[in-house]
Amino acid sequence: MSEEQLDQIAEAVRVRLGELARVELTFHRPALLGEGVVLTPTPAEPLHQMWGEVRSGIAEVLGNAPTAAEQAKGFRPHVSLTYINTPGLARTYIDALGAVEAAPVSVDVEQVALIVQNRVLDPEWLYRWTTRTTVPLGAR
Repeated sequence: MSEEQLDQIAEAVRVRLGELARVELTFHRPALLGEGVVLTPTPAEPLHQMWGEVRSGIAEVLGNAPTAAEQAKGFRPHVSLTYINTPGLARTYIDALGAVEAAPVSVDVEQVALIVQNRVLDPEWLYRWTTRTTVPLGAR
């Protein structure tokens, strides 16, 4: 994408997210999600709404919002803690995570970071991103 397109997307998203309220999210115990150990937020619905508005802003500028292969299963809001990169039984990790006792943690979400993400496939699969801008929620 060009710098101009990125700027246009940021502005389209800024307008949309400015209409949404800030939200408090609560994270409980860690869980296994695919090959990652994650914390999932409650409530998740405000994050789905934010994601939809970001995608609508992209579509406004580009004509559509491309879906990456990893997004094909849908949006699953979470905070990644670690990834498992060795073969093994999932039960081992599920049991270990089940023994974790942690108090819930709540956070106030007041802004959304808009990132430029690049997938690096060689020599290993990883993601690199830079923050293009941050957009405040409820700014309008």
